[in-house]
Amino acid sequence: MLFRSKQLDVYRENLAKLFAPKTIQYLYVPDEASLNDLRDQYIKNFASGGLLKQLAFISSRDTGILDYLSVRNNLYINGHSKNTDFLPEWLNNNSPILDQPAATLDTMQRLYLQFYRGLMGKKRYLLLSGRAEVFDPQVTRAFLTEAHRALQQTDSCLLVLTTDQSLLSANPQNAWKQPPVLSLNTLVK
Repeated sequence: MLFRSKQLDVYRENLAKLFAPKTIQYLYVPDEASLNDLRDQYIKNFASGGLLKQLAFISSRDTGILDYLSVRNNLYINGHSKNTDFLPEWLNNNSPILDQPAATLDTMQRLYLQFYRGLMGKKRYLLLSGRAEVFDPQVTRAFLTEAHRALQQTDSCLLVLTTDQSLLSANPQNAWKQPPVLSLNTLVK
C-alpha cells in the first residue's frame, strides 16, 4: 500500500510539471476520433492516478449542466471558492443571470459556465475537448483570452484537446504536437 501511495505522489508531481498552473496547454490531435480517444484515455489516466476529483470537464456536447437548476446552482455544484475575483461580471454575485434556469444559456455561455464551475470547485485540471470549428476564431480567441485571465488568479490549468493547428501555432510555448502519455507507468518512471 505504501508503494502505491508513493507511486501516486510521483505521478501527481510529474503531471504538475507537465501542466503548470495558470497555463493553457494545447494538445493537438489530427481528427475528431483521435480527440475522443485522447479525452477518454486522459480521463482513465486521471482516474488511475487518483486525480479524478481534481479534474473538470468542459465540452460543447456533454456539458454536465443541469438545465432545470439555476445558473448559480450549476456554477456552485462542485463547491464554492472563497476567491471569486476571477468570475466575469455576468457571473458575479449581483448578476440577474444567476437566478435564471441554466436552460436559457446559449452554447458559448454554457462553455463559460463549465469553465468557471471548475474554477469555483478548485479543480486543478480543466479538460476542454471539442472541435475548434464549432466556433468561429474570434469567439474561440475571446474564450481563451478570458480563460487565461481567470487562470492567473487560480492554481488551475486548462488542457485544450484540439484538432486546430492554428491554436498551436499561436501558442508555441504551451503547444503539444504529440500529446504526452499520462499513464501511471509512463509518468512514474
